[in-house]
Amino acid sequence: MASIEFEHVVKIYPGQKKPVVPDMNLKIKDKEFIILVGPSGCGKSTTLRMIAGLEDISKGTLRIDGKRVNDVPARDRDIAMVFQSYALYPNMTVYKNIAFPLKVRKLTQKEIDSRVKYYTDLCKHDNKSEEETKEILEKVKKQKHYSKEEIDAKVHNVAKILDLEPYLDRKPANLSGGQRQRVALGRAMVRSPKVFLLDEPLSNLDAKLRTEMRSQISLLHKKLDTTFVYVTHDQTEAMTIADRIVVLDKGVVQQFDTPRNLYERPVNKFVAGFIGSPEMNFLEGTLSKQGEKTFITIEGQSFDVSSTLNKEGALNNLIGQKVTYGIRPEAVTLVTNKNVNAIDPGTIFKVHVKMAEFLGSELYVYFDLAGKQCLARIPAKYKVVTGQDIKIALDPSHSYVFDPSSELTLAFPEPEEEEKLDV
Repeated sequence: MASIEFEHVVKIYPGQKKPVVPDMNLKIKDKEFIILVGPSGCGKSTTLRMIAGLEDISKGTLRIDGKRVNDVPARDRDIAMVFQSYALYPNMTVYKNIAFPLKVRKLTQKEIDSRVKYYTDLCKHDNKSEEETKEILEKVKKQKHYSKEEIDAKVHNVAKILDLEPYLDRKPANLSGGQRQRVALGRAMVRSPKVFLLDEPLSNLDAKLRTEMRSQISLLHKKLDTTFVYVTHDQTEAMTIADRIVVLDKGVVQQFDTPRNLYERPVNKFVAGFIGSPEMNFLEGTLSKQGEKTFITIEGQSFDVSSTLNKEGALNNLIGQKVTYGIRPEAVTLVTNKNVNAIDPGTIFKVHVKMAEFLGSELYVYFDLAGKQCLARIPAKYKVVTGQDIKIALDPSHSYVFDPSSELTLAFPEPEEEEKLDV
């Protein structure tokens, strides 16, 4: 098992002046499931490849299990990597694909010493004579590769975990995409590495298979109880299976936190916009003070945010200035005859529906507000159609305010208390 630590790691590709990773500081705990997310070109795969030893480190220190590995070759890092393209040998059966890493890999001195100790204890238990013990241990010391029996046992064990036993005699061409990806996982698992690295392993699968494989990878992590570092562009994958998520932009860690904290407490506008599907709406507003109350004005309408967004005076320094107001689509409410009297009139806006998308249990309603395209996520029980004029309301208790220059988050909504189920 292994922890991973980046200390001021810099990666600059030859011939380029600008680093892909300018200064990475990151601590991944032993046995954690970590996912790297971010837009294309943000340095996700580069970071993963530096851990694997497939990319050298320009500056800084990378530690695995507390040991500096900058100059340690990939083959000596005890790391397994699963690629997006599966990278299976088409001429080999599933059995041979999984077994291949064991056949070519030499036993380390640590593994040989461990075997010697195991057989020494076994000989004592079986009351072997001194000569018999010596002969057995000499054979053990000379063995530099896994035996055929050991390989067979390991392959079948992995195949059982991944439900691949019925397919061991098939070749990759006769497997589905999900089965091929499981074979790729099996080939990585069979070595029992310290760290698993997965580079967008599900991107070639259709939506249904991705959902199935997500749960399988999550269960696999729990079974193996080792460190997983996973790269994806799909934030649904990240939010559902990660212990913690690294959000990257231009090689810089924007936030490293739990899925819930990233969603509820983004540190800046970039994280707020990147985490959440559909993404957060951003509007330009102006802060003002009237007596003891703080108001935000959007498109000529003002509403009180004293008890929601300025509870502890977080916005006092920006009174009279423009700010960025953020609200998630699910916090935009459709105004109806039944709920209009319970809503602050200052938060109600009349908008024109540019497009309404029916998604079964909900509707995505697109409209323009304050010069920006926005989206509301409302229950499908409401009949809203493209071209219709409707009224929507912004909920200040589920809104965010960002500094317009630094883009740091100034005000968060009050977190909702988690309910525990009594079963």
